Parts: sequence; C-alpha cells; structure tokens
Amino acid sequence: MRINQNNTYFIVGHHGVGKTFLCNLLEEYCGDILHLDCGPTVRFLHQQSGSLLSFRAWTQEAVERYGDDFLSHGVLEEFKKQIALDEKSNTLVITGNRNPRHIEYLSKGLGVEKPSIIFVDSFFDLQKSNYENREGKILTNEEFQMLINHDVEMGIEKLKAYVQSNPEHCAMLFNFDNDSDRLLRQLLAILARPISE
Repeated sequence: MRINQNNTYFIVGHHGVGKTFLCNLLEEYCGDILHLDCGPTVRFLHQQSGSLLSFRAWTQEAVERYGDDFLSHGVLEEFKKQIALDEKSNTLVITGNRNPRHIEYLSKGLGVEKPSIIFVDSFFDLQKSNYENREGKILTNEEFQMLINHDVEMGIEKLKAYVQSNPEHCAMLFNFDNDSDRLLRQLLAILARPISE
C-alpha cells in the first residue's frame, strides 16, 4: 500500500462517538480500507512489554521514562508493519487518536504532509450507550464522564479546535443517532472533497 496525504485519514473523537462504526461502514461500502486503531495497538505494546503494571500505569511510566513520543513511536512502527503486509487497500483510516501531537508524529512518520482529520462528535447519552454496547458493561454517568475527562486530559479539545480551524483539510461530523445511511453519506462527501494545498 502506498501512503500519501490523499488517501490517509484520521477519524477522531471521544469514546463512543462511533469512530469504529464509521470505519466499518466505509469498509463495507468501499472494500479497500485499511483501518488501524491506536488504542488496541498501544494495548498490544503493553502486553508485549511483559510489564506487570496496569495499562494506564505502564503508559504513564513509559512517557515519564522515555518521553512524550515513546508511545507514538511504538504505534508508528506497528502501523508500518501492518501497512507493509496489506496488499488490497488504497485508503488508510487511523482511529484512536486524542492528541494533536500524536497525529503529527504519525503523519510525519507515514509521509503525510497535511493530515486529513475528521472529528466525530455526538450527544453524551449516545456516546455512553455506544461505549456500553461495545464494551459489554454498564457505566454510571459519572464513570463515563471520567472517560470523557481523560480524553480532555489527553488533548481531545485541542484536536477539535485544530479541526475547526483547518477546514481546508479537516472536517467535523456529528453522529445524531447512529443512522448508518446518513453517516455514510456524510463521510463519503467529506472524503470526496479535494484537499487544499
């Protein structure tokens, strides 16, 4: 697969907004999508490390010990391996990013000069319901709000502001109700736009 800025997209947003749902819709429609998710990749790196620390403690220690780009570098190297193995896809979609610096690091490492970022937003109740369905567990509003607060700590609001201030290569998409037809139409319209130089 050849990576360039015209076929590489970052779909970002809080927990439960429907990022993976959108990727699945896009893959069903197009069939030539390689979807890479940062979250499971970092969890894989944690598992491979053999650390006895919890996932969150391990990530915090890794960043403190090796610097802010340590996890980004590990994710980039794993993504490069998966891209090298892929022979059918001509579009790369990356999810699981909640930090502008992480997207910048991945973009540079993949040779993408101007990342196309789609920020997905939604209502709190829909996000919570989507998250609960995916994870198979029920959370209180306070517990889910803690996840949202962690997203904010990671930089998601800075990422949203970046997307809103760069409409020439970024876009906002609002998930009102998980309507797959409407979401797919919106996403395809965004992907069809030319990227401004």
